[in-house]
Amino acid sequence: MQLLSIKRHASLAGALVPRELLREGHGAIALGGDPRGYAEDTMPRIPKTLLHRFRLVDTAELSVARRETSRFWPSHQSRVVGPEPYAVTINRVLLGDIAITFVACTARLIVVPREPSEEACLVLPLTGCIEIDTGAGTYRAAPGTPLLRAPAMIRRFEATPTRCLMVDLPMARLRATVGDRLSKPAIGHTVLRSDDADAVAAQTLALARMIDRSRRVEKLQVRSEEERRHLLPRSFQQAERHLIEVLATAAISARSPVPPAGSVPTQISIEAWLKRCAFSGLPMTEVARRAGLSMRTLQRSCEKRGFSPFDFMRGVQLDRAYHLLSQATKHDSVAAIAAKVGLTHVGRFSQAYRRRFGEPPSATLIRAARRGGASIAE
Repeated sequence: MQLLSIKRHASLAGALVPRELLREGHGAIALGGDPRGYAEDTMPRIPKTLLHRFRLVDTAELSVARRETSRFWPSHQSRVVGPEPYAVTINRVLLGDIAITFVACTARLIVVPREPSEEACLVLPLTGCIEIDTGAGTYRAAPGTPLLRAPAMIRRFEATPTRCLMVDLPMARLRATVGDRLSKPAIGHTVLRSDDADAVAAQTLALARMIDRSRRVEKLQVRSEEERRHLLPRSFQQAERHLIEVLATAAISARSPVPPAGSVPTQISIEAWLKRCAFSGLPMTEVARRAGLSMRTLQRSCEKRGFSPFDFMRGVQLDRAYHLLSQATKHDSVAAIAAKVGLTHVGRFSQAYRRRFGEPPSATLIRAARRGGASIAE
């Protein structure tokens, strides 16, 4: 299950808080704090509403939100505990294997599930924070630190006024993607780490924006699950599959320590090693050598996990580029941002970027310019 009752709040500026601000304590919102404490000019801007053509709930009645969300999330009790007036907007779209929900709520809530959830859920706050009490521990999701919630009985959810994305997916699908990358494919509740969080956020937001631009996905909402899988446009199938892969990798990385320089990557930490080297500028042979491996051994280790080391590191660079382009200022250009992530051939960068995110980098840059009201260099 997940957070349920939640609506649009015009005064909440939507954005992901830069991680350096979270570390310094400027961006994080403690439960019970004031979400308006965010400094708007320090945050990348995102649309105030996502999945706008897939409106499910728009109400100021808690009972209405509870009834509607119980159709796809476990039944629950909920109550408003803050001074803010309650209003909620929930937009939800069904794809092939996953469902994405945009939730915006104006009030602080406590939600007590009555039954366990059957699916895993990515909780990606854009503003505010969400805390989950499992009985065995407490996990907090906030801007810059999303949470992967495993299927389980949750004691309670507590949320500040928030805008967030939630991605529901079958745990079996996530385990199948993990494959043999874990000796025991047991993925529990996981708060995602910095680079992993950036990659997951970038891919989730890119997919949400693809959905907002597609009429075909809108027409598929009346179809059965089997029909949606068959009729979903190929670009969405690829984006959905990539999001699940990124999420699986992030879950694995969060459960293993990042290896120090010179250490041999273990079976569950090779992804973390490659992420560490993605922006180093080192040739692949040197990446392998510094890990104490031959190039062939590194390639074989990656092949067992279903990817090549080059493609994996390129994906990390592209995810970082998407994050930077989404924050672009009037001083930025596609070429400059490509260079920042170590991709100096702009033409190849643009082709790879389009394949991964469904749009050219210039489109992401122009959208950021329009939101910022500035003219940006091409």
